[in-house]
Amino acid sequence: MTALPDPLRRMIVESMATMKADLHYHLPPLRRLAIYRSLNPRANPDAPVLARGWLAIITARRVLPVWHMYCPVSVEDNQLPDRLLSIARNAISGTIDLERAWHEANDLWFVAGSLGEPAIQRRTDVPNKAFYACDTALKAVHEVFWIEFLQKATEIEHTSDEYLQDWERDSAASAMIAEAGGADAGSLDLRKRHDFWEWWLSQAVPAAWVRSQEPVTKSIPHS
Repeated sequence: MTALPDPLRRMIVESMATMKADLHYHLPPLRRLAIYRSLNPRANPDAPVLARGWLAIITARRVLPVWHMYCPVSVEDNQLPDRLLSIARNAISGTIDLERAWHEANDLWFVAGSLGEPAIQRRTDVPNKAFYACDTALKAVHEVFWIEFLQKATEIEHTSDEYLQDWERDSAASAMIAEAGGADAGSLDLRKRHDFWEWWLSQAVPAAWVRSQEPVTKSIPHS
């Protein structure tokens, strides 16, 4: 198995200790941002971000069943997160034209943003957790293309995930809320929050690093 770089390994250990010591098991957004930057210290804006992108995809896959449990709107919309993750995987694997993938991801951003009201009108049993699960996939495909939402947070040193605005929330924050609740997604389950962040730090981050070391099938430039 590919060994983690020492700086990244130390960040994981320190972040795990911070999360477990917090009364509400917060993993501060600022710590996640540091991990993201450590995953890809040499940015190449002309290609998808590898380790960071794989982390977003792995995170979104974890909560995809939350969305499919409720299937909020139409048959087409039910597959929206799957389509988003397919674009993300193909882009990061170099098997899709990146310009086309980028435009499709942006088009689907507006589709996802319009799901809430129709779903509420048609179904009264769809919890907000489902929409956070969809949002995780939406954020993931954009994170593959170097969009780092946490960089937009104005009070990142002093905020927690429940108070991040939609345009500030990373895929990990959306996934945590989809799984554990909080914010406007129902009551918070502290044990689930703890378990999510423990998984994310101990399994998802290392797995993303390993995947990023695999050879890319081919490279289709993003013109």
